[in-house]
Amino acid sequence: MRQNIEFKPTPELNDGLYKLQMAMKQPDKTKTGVHGSKYADLNDVANAIRKANRESNAGIAFVQSVNSEIGPDGKEHMQVMTIITHTSGEYMMIEGLPVSGSNNSQEAMKAATYAKRGSLMAAFGVTPKDEDDDGEEMTELQKHLNSELEQKKSCSSQMY
Repeated sequence: MRQNIEFKPTPELNDGLYKLQMAMKQPDKTKTGVHGSKYADLNDVANAIRKANRESNAGIAFVQSVNSEIGPDGKEHMQVMTIITHTSGEYMMIEGLPVSGSNNSQEAMKAATYAKRGSLMAAFGVTPKDEDDDGEEMTELQKHLNSELEQKKSCSSQMY
């Protein structure tokens, strides 16, 4: 399933990608996963890229395809290819990480969507914004570290 990628100079595409990235506002994490963590879904990521492209007039477009094959384990193995094009005709193909699907169509679609989102984020440098906790998480970490330090000091002083 691995593709050979031919690298060639793409100055206009590179300039367009630069303009797009400079205009990009990172998407918010609007969805909550099954384990409670927040994330930006595929639509949020794609919309952030499209909006930055419009605002910067970068001339960029992208499409994604999912290549799949049944592996020796009997499971479907998928890989997303992200193709980024520029109005000049220059393009690049970016190979995503392989993802294991399943024999269940719904599970395979979930895996493909997950792979598309990850590949798109990697291809365009998308890093969704974390929620601002006003430093609460660091404060809690510092309290924990201070507590551990006090315990170590207490143990050390009792030993002597």
